[in-house]
Amino acid sequence: MKFRAPYLPLLVALCLATNAFAASSLDNVDKASAKLLANTDPREMDYALPQWLADAEHALANCEAADVQHWQPSSLNSVDLGTAWLFYAFWRTDKQSRLVGVARRKQDAGGSLPLAFAFADDLPPTKAVLAIEQAQDEGLSGVSVVDSAEQTVLYTIPDMLARMDLTTVSDVSFSVSQKEAAAAELRSRLGNATLTLAGDLSGMPLLTVADSPDNKVRIVTFYVARKDFITYCGGWLLTFNKKKKPTLTPLVDETPRIGKPEQATLMPSTWYGALYSKIVPFKVQKKTYYALFGFKGADAVVKTRVIDILSVENDNAKFGAPLLLHPQNKVYRRRVFQYSVKASMSIMYDDKSKMIVYDHLAPSEALLTGQTAFYGPDLSYDAYLLTDKGWEYQADIQMTKENGAQPNPEVKETQSDRLTQPANGGGRRNTYSGSSSYGNSQGRKNNGNSKGNAWLDKGKGNSSPTSRKR
Repeated sequence: MKFRAPYLPLLVALCLATNAFAASSLDNVDKASAKLLANTDPREMDYALPQWLADAEHALANCEAADVQHWQPSSLNSVDLGTAWLFYAFWRTDKQSRLVGVARRKQDAGGSLPLAFAFADDLPPTKAVLAIEQAQDEGLSGVSVVDSAEQTVLYTIPDMLARMDLTTVSDVSFSVSQKEAAAAELRSRLGNATLTLAGDLSGMPLLTVADSPDNKVRIVTFYVARKDFITYCGGWLLTFNKKKKPTLTPLVDETPRIGKPEQATLMPSTWYGALYSKIVPFKVQKKTYYALFGFKGADAVVKTRVIDILSVENDNAKFGAPLLLHPQNKVYRRRVFQYSVKASMSIMYDDKSKMIVYDHLAPSEALLTGQTAFYGPDLSYDAYLLTDKGWEYQADIQMTKENGAQPNPEVKETQSDRLTQPANGGGRRNTYSGSSSYGNSQGRKNNGNSKGNAWLDKGKGNSSPTSRKR
């Protein structure tokens, strides 16, 4: 479309007005900041803070680089991180302290609009005089909250730009190109940050960190969510030797290329990506392995959870050891559970009974058997019991508060589960021809609960990867 001459003055005026509005919006953020920080009511702060963060992020993302560079806010302090600006302040009451701030990446060589983000972090209650100090570690530019009087570090954000990238990849409002660029930048920035990823990551709340109880394995993961539901994970595996020296190995999500995930032995470079929440070390024939509990993601209709088995020998890692044992000589290297986004599934470890316990999944109606978009917990539990051969499957176990997990004495013969592999290596589509869960729920015990496929009415509709029960 070509603009005619009469429209040109209007277009120029509109651009100038937009720039002026963006510049003035920084002043508005400063005024709003002063008002916000003067508030001493935590309830009012909780109500006002999200809108302030959104307004501040929007203002920084839509103003010229020169406006940001020359902005001298009265209520916010600033620090030049080299490749980004950080504007921050401390909000504090007698019972609560917070670090609130906004950051903006500087103009890049390509001239594209730099990303901005806002954050609020809870701090330990303190009446000390606080300040921000720039922290440099392994080439990463982070900040630390310090007690100015005692010169002690209270809180650290390891890398501000990595935090900005994490915000981008986890927020579906960004474009696909922005998210993929941020994910690539994140992998590049942290790919050599061994000491950073092995240290305190409380300043990176969007990273999921799982540590083994023996302190020999740490897995750090993040989740890339896109509007088109093509989702993937990224992360790093850290292994520690006897001298506690860490070795960092990147994890590359190759889910679309894995045809049969429950039978595949995979390397870190061909990883079946997931956000791991727990690591359970165990031994089989004197060799140490690690059971991993992970959440793989959610699309419009299906969530996916994973039990994987990791082995590490001389810092060489493999995913998928054949130690998940089922009747009739069925052996699985990992379990993939797919179920409705309207349901929630739990996987937990009972140390007393040495069992991995998980919700049994069943379709809401018998006619929907095999279509995992309609699967959910049926109020019974299955488990894996640790033996000298591996994890042996236990059907329909008993779960009580007093005794924890116990095999069900009424189940005289362990049932053979009817497993079929998810289509396309666990890839998602609206209807599934196969399921990684049971085909039906008939003939199962109710463990003292009112039995039935009532999971659709439990109000468990949260498909966010940050929810506790996914």
